Amino acid sequence: MTSTQAPPAKTLIQGQPFSLVRLALVAAAAAAANALVFAIGAAAGASMGIDSPGYSQITLVMAIFATLMPLLLAGGVTWLIARSRPAFRRIAQWLGLAVALLSIASPFLVAQDIATGVSLAAMHLVAGLGWFFAVDARASHK
Repeated sequence: MTSTQAPPAKTLIQGQPFSLVRLALVAAAAAAANALVFAIGAAAGASMGIDSPGYSQITLVMAIFATLMPLLLAGGVTWLIARSRPAFRRIAQWLGLAVALLSIASPFLVAQDIATGVSLAAMHLVAGLGWFFAVDARASHK
């Protein structure tokens, strides 16, 4: 009887805290998911109007941009720092998720209607989950 052993799990290249390709793919998927949330919210009657000094209307482009840019920029900075300080990646992973979860309340404070508040809060959740999985080093081991 022959014995087969599973090949050893691949590990990340030395100095690579997580996959930048995975970061980009997850950021794009989160932006697409938030575009869908935006469309569903608008179809459900969300005005996407907010009471803010900077602007009063959330657009689809703004929702996509506000998902992509923070994930990509924070992910790039996290990747650079975590190359020399590997423990930082895990801290940033959980801190980013915590910020996203805590920020879920903020849309309800500025939204002009409840459907907009729910839609924007859902977008915060999507972005936070995207962040958490984008910088997860374990997910890069295949």
